[in-house]
Amino acid sequence: MLTQPPVDWPLASSIALLGVQVANGAARCTTISGADAVALRAALGKANMLSQWVQDPTTSATFGLTVRPMVAGEDTCRETFGPA
Repeated sequence: MLTQPPVDWPLASSIALLGVQVANGAARCTTISGADAVALRAALGKANMLSQWVQDPTTSATFGLTVRPMVAGEDTCRETFGPA
């Protein structure tokens, strides 16, 4: 099994409450833009597809991310998971 330390979540917003629930509540979906996108992109550059993200290193809650680029006018959450 591959292990690695968790990656610190770089945004002030809670990773656990990020975006909206989709896929019958099994996942959450959001679009990050502006200064938050710049901060997250820098952190993503230090992570890999196995990275687990943590908001508070003193807790055991970690989160996985699936990230993809989008084009203007695209609603990735709706197109991936259907209407909310």
